[in-house]
Amino acid sequence: MKAPLPERLIAILARERRAGAMQLRDVHALSLEERVEAGEAVKELAVVSSGKDGYTLACPEFVARFRAGDTLYLGDGTAIDAGAAVVFREYDPIRSLVLVDHDRFAAPRPLPAVGAGAKLVLDRRDADFADRTMAAVRALFQSPTYAAARELLIGRAPRTQAVECVAGPERARALGLDATQSEAFSAACSQPFAFVQGPPGAGKTRLAAAVIGAFVAAGRRVLVTAFTHRAVNNVLEAVARTDPSAPIVKIGAERQFEGLDRTRVQSVPTARAWRDQGGACVVGVTTHAAPGLLGQQFDLALVDEAGQVSLAHACAVLPLARRLVCVGDHLQLPPLVIAEHRDPLARRSLFQHMHELYGSFLLSSTYRMNAELCEFPSRAFYGGRLVAAAQNAAQRLCIAGDVSPILAPDPPAVIVPQHHRGARVMSHAEARLAADLVIAAVRGGVAPTEVAVIAPHRAHGNRVRALLRRGLPELSAELLPVVDTVERLQGGERDLIVLSFAASDPQAVLGEAQFFFSPNRLNVSLTRARKKLIVLLSERLLDAYPDDPESLRGSDLLRRLWSTLPRVEGPASAAGA
Repeated sequence: MKAPLPERLIAILARERRAGAMQLRDVHALSLEERVEAGEAVKELAVVSSGKDGYTLACPEFVARFRAGDTLYLGDGTAIDAGAAVVFREYDPIRSLVLVDHDRFAAPRPLPAVGAGAKLVLDRRDADFADRTMAAVRALFQSPTYAAARELLIGRAPRTQAVECVAGPERARALGLDATQSEAFSAACSQPFAFVQGPPGAGKTRLAAAVIGAFVAAGRRVLVTAFTHRAVNNVLEAVARTDPSAPIVKIGAERQFEGLDRTRVQSVPTARAWRDQGGACVVGVTTHAAPGLLGQQFDLALVDEAGQVSLAHACAVLPLARRLVCVGDHLQLPPLVIAEHRDPLARRSLFQHMHELYGSFLLSSTYRMNAELCEFPSRAFYGGRLVAAAQNAAQRLCIAGDVSPILAPDPPAVIVPQHHRGARVMSHAEARLAADLVIAAVRGGVAPTEVAVIAPHRAHGNRVRALLRRGLPELSAELLPVVDTVERLQGGERDLIVLSFAASDPQAVLGEAQFFFSPNRLNVSLTRARKKLIVLLSERLLDAYPDDPESLRGSDLLRRLWSTLPRVEGPASAAGA
């Protein structure tokens, strides 16, 4: 007999906590050189300046897997947990500087004393939010106040519940929404809950902003939440753009305001510091910080990228509002999981859960991809129901000069076979080819901001980024083409995408099959491009046959991609590892 749902969710959180602690313990047990090689540390750092916000550090080489917001130790690299508690802000590759902030949630601690000429080290530090999420799970299932939210989560919520209709089809028409967007909009504005599946480029952020705008116009309070700050910011920015007078608050540190610097969005450092001022408002917060709002009551909670929100984290959001709208796609990136779980709920997202219980509205037009780029993902993931909108169906990459067949506007999607062997997480030859293609595109007139390289592993991406820095010296760090993992590009789009798989060791990728052969990750990777997609792929990867069904499906999709897309041979130099 299965345990009750709250016990299962708390057990999942506890297992994730243990796995994170063990993972960090194993990393800290490595030598400094091993940690650096694994991308878990940065060495040879020197303090350039320090201030009330943090430190600026000279960094001769940066190959770490750190992201903005990661919690770190800054110390001597030996007694790791004796270092100062800091938060990674950014790496400036042009000036070779690392910027870190003091962690205001940790006990203040000075930098450890180092000898003359000695350098500092950045090491990863644990950030454990499990306690407050567990508390939210218990509150949802124990408090009589949250009975309606509890019924919704377990599939017993009635659709016939009487609620106010804040807007109808006429407002959808006035906003220029298409047919499927209008249907979803009307449901979100007239029903107690609505779930909207937004495939890549289908305008889910526009729809979310339209729904929020309708509630604000009716004088209602709206909570906007998502797993990442970036997703929350995207929605808030869209609301601020469409209604500059809307009162909008973002809960989080200033470094977490990416994309909101030119808006009137106000900053509140923590959820507990927010105070209701009365009247219509929009409050943005991540699902990690949402437990701090328990006790507050909004008229609507809108969850963006709900396919990435776990059921446990959803328990912190559902009690906060009388009505719920989830916008997401369970066929794109799933919730982040680091532990091995027998319980399938660990990988089940809020969107998938609600979609299977109550159904959802599918947005069926993509306003991103041209018709050729849309064809494969539509058939592979959406049953052929996703179509390119008329205005972008025939768009092509505009590039000047005598370019290689790889970069030619037609065909819009190509595979460039790679002939290196034994690459696990990085291939120098493939990184060189990816960088050369990007440089040629920029030299051919493609805006650097309209080009991106997707790589499964950060080590490979760092290599491509270094080559671009040298190959495009006239561009500042901010203007260089984006090179990143697909996780960081979900929701993003570019005219030209270079998808570089890098690996050519089948046995090595089988060791991380659930990551490498994830159908959801493949879907996101293939759907970032508007006009041109270049896939750098070794045929040796097609010899990998994972054991688990989901990864096997992903490897089969990769083989279908290989047999479907036209192939263009690259330069002979790509044969070296």
